[in-house]
Amino acid sequence: MWKTIVKWLREQWLGLFVSCFAIIVVTLIGEKWYWAPVLGVFCQMSWVYYAIRSKQLGLFPSILAFLFIYIRLWWVWWS
Repeated sequence: MWKTIVKWLREQWLGLFVSCFAIIVVTLIGEKWYWAPVLGVFCQMSWVYYAIRSKQLGLFPSILAFLFIYIRLWWVWWS
């Protein structure tokens, strides 16, 4: 059983990392942490890497939408 779990984690680590990163960013945005939009832009760059590496190009519309939102928040919060 443990070997199966370890194998699964080795195969899915990038998706898990990017998903957890996104959850943290959304939580920080909700708390209105000053640096959260900047972190959100980096999070979207990690999603781009994940989409290309896993050949899931259907993620790009949502990646671009969230990227626009984070850049807009960055602009509004830092102006």
